[in-house]
Amino acid sequence: ATGDLTLNATQGDVNNQNGAEIRANDTLTINAKQDLINTGSSIESANDIVISSRDLTNTSNGLIRANNNITVDWSGILSNTSSKLVAKNTIQTTQNTDGLPNVRSGSLTNASTGLITAQNGTLDLTMGSLTNYGGIGANRVELDTSGVSNSGGSGLIMAKSYLDVRSTGKIDNLDGGSLFSLGGGYLQAKGTITNSSAEIETRGGDLTITANRLINTRTVMEYKYGAPVVGSTKVENFGEALVSENKNYFDLKEILDELTPHGDRDDVSREMSEDERQKRIEQAKKNYPLDMFYEKTVSYSLSASIPYVSNISAEGKILSSGNLTITSDVENYASTITAVKHLEHTGDKIDEAFKADKKTIKSGSEQVRESRKGRCTRMDSADREGASDHCVSWATEYYYGDPETFTDPVVLIPVSLENSTFTGRLSITGKGGTFTNSGTSDTVASLAAQEKASETLGSATDIDFSDPTQAPQAFNNAQIKSRRDAIFDDVFKNLVSSALFNGSSPNPNYLIETNPLLTSYENFISSDYLLNKLTSDSVGRDGKAAVRLGDGFLEQQLVRDQILAFTGFQTIPDSISIEDTYATLMNNAVNSYEDLGLSSGIALSAAQIAQLQKPIVW
Repeated sequence: ATGDLTLNATQGDVNNQNGAEIRANDTLTINAKQDLINTGSSIESANDIVISSRDLTNTSNGLIRANNNITVDWSGILSNTSSKLVAKNTIQTTQNTDGLPNVRSGSLTNASTGLITAQNGTLDLTMGSLTNYGGIGANRVELDTSGVSNSGGSGLIMAKSYLDVRSTGKIDNLDGGSLFSLGGGYLQAKGTITNSSAEIETRGGDLTITANRLINTRTVMEYKYGAPVVGSTKVENFGEALVSENKNYFDLKEILDELTPHGDRDDVSREMSEDERQKRIEQAKKNYPLDMFYEKTVSYSLSASIPYVSNISAEGKILSSGNLTITSDVENYASTITAVKHLEHTGDKIDEAFKADKKTIKSGSEQVRESRKGRCTRMDSADREGASDHCVSWATEYYYGDPETFTDPVVLIPVSLENSTFTGRLSITGKGGTFTNSGTSDTVASLAAQEKASETLGSATDIDFSDPTQAPQAFNNAQIKSRRDAIFDDVFKNLVSSALFNGSSPNPNYLIETNPLLTSYENFISSDYLLNKLTSDSVGRDGKAAVRLGDGFLEQQLVRDQILAFTGFQTIPDSISIEDTYATLMNNAVNSYEDLGLSSGIALSAAQIAQLQKPIVW
């Protein structure tokens, strides 16, 4: 139609299929008493589109597109599969102008191949449940729902300026799904918000979360035990301990102690002559004979079964580049909740690492040796008339018992395999006052293969950016490689499983590409910034072409995640954003690469790291 076009179906469905086109140069209105079905066809307007139906099905490369706004109301199910519902400005359900709540439309399901965008305007929908596996984006997103499920490696709900998602039930963000805003954001649920191996992030502003319960976790956390590691055999002797089991030992020791002078101490021995003292000593030895002595020899070893991560999914991440305000009970399991500025939390908090027990068993054998008074080896002749000779020295006879094996009960020692992080760079406060930032540096205890399970588990070393020359000096090349491997292990798998990134597509610019919903709104500073500033031939760029894993957004993400793993924060001190941190690190590299003798494409050695005066990216 050259102007407005109105289609009213008072009975039955409106079925647009087989490449058919419904077009209007001005407002296109479709009122269907039953369903509107658009299969492999297009519904387009150079201005606005207004749709009212029971079910609305857009499938098989269907296209519903307006050059201005789309107003859509449905009472049943809106299904968008391998198709697009796009407006240059706003997509909305009917908005009440009398101050009353908007009428709630039906449920919406957007498949992994579906795209719903309001490029320059607001996506403002009041509806039932939202199930999203695909791409939903707008300059501003306002979703008032009865429940939200956003999941999978293509499930992205994003806004350029502000993301506002509310639910009268629960909000689930799962398994690679992303609720993302280049500005700020607000999430509200009367039930539980679950973020499992998924991301909730405001890259350019504050994030507020209000819910009955907030769970931030990993979908899969599994561990196994490596082959037991047996330590060297140790031998311990327990002689006096067994001698003391003889009651005579205690009684005799007490008497001899009383009869022996002890310096200035007032004791019994000072009230008698030496002859009397010796007589009492001899009598005590007769009264309390010690004919038998014991010695126990214990030979043992410690066997340790060390747990290692056998299967684990990506951590849950809740990130704010500004302030993060959470009003909810929080359960944070081996995942990250962090703010570049202040983190304020009201509610109970459980913040736990992924742990398993290191099993230690002490086993071995013990043998008792008895030593008894044997034959006389030396006689002392009497020096008094009528006295007989007496024995003054006896041989010692030994009797050995049979060795007895033993195994002590298993000793369990908790080991953190993956840490959790709950931090605010400027401050963290809670209902009980000021909280402490929790979350250490990256956990390198999780081992990629079972044969590594016997390796020594050491504590990681934090990088202190406030004193950048101190921590790097402690590293050697093996430690550096270990930490890099721990941070970037399975990096490709984790990135492409996130809705923020796509795997290689036909004729890709990068191996991993940022979701075009993001790059359609903003260009992100990349390593081109650094390469363009490296003017010296000594850097070794001649004859080399830069090959990148991804664009600037991905590079910033990798740098941010590495800083987060090392320090528990997203940025370096005094930095206002992730992009500012990235630029600062590149500028630091430009100012020091010649002095350090750095070469492009070659990682820093331990010696070069030790010479750093400021943190850099290279």
